[in-house]
Amino acid sequence: MSTNIHASLNGTPWTVVENAFSDKTAEFPGTLTFNGDQLRLDGPCNFFTTQIMVNGNGLTIFPFGSMPKTCGPEAMEAEGALLSALMRVTQFTISGSTLTLSSADGRQMLKAERV
Repeated sequence: MSTNIHASLNGTPWTVVENAFSDKTAEFPGTLTFNGDQLRLDGPCNFFTTQIMVNGNGLTIFPFGSMPKTCGPEAMEAEGALLSALMRVTQFTISGSTLTLSSADGRQMLKAERV
């Protein structure tokens, strides 16, 4: 594992700005916070936590746990799209203040930025 790459994920939350499965990201944003082997997703309605494994630029995200609450249908749809995208992620790149999360075939699932 490359600690420099892994360390650059940690700390300040990443705000999701693009999602392969939703065009409502600007209206219903989410944030990703990495802390060691943990990931927290703060979605439009709920927060979710899970464990991760980082190996170089490889990223394994384990299933999320939560105590979901219901909110409006558009926000719930956007939250479902965030979860769907994250469950397909297998790799990441960081360029400046931009995090790109991609699937095994290299397709961008999510793009997030630190503000």
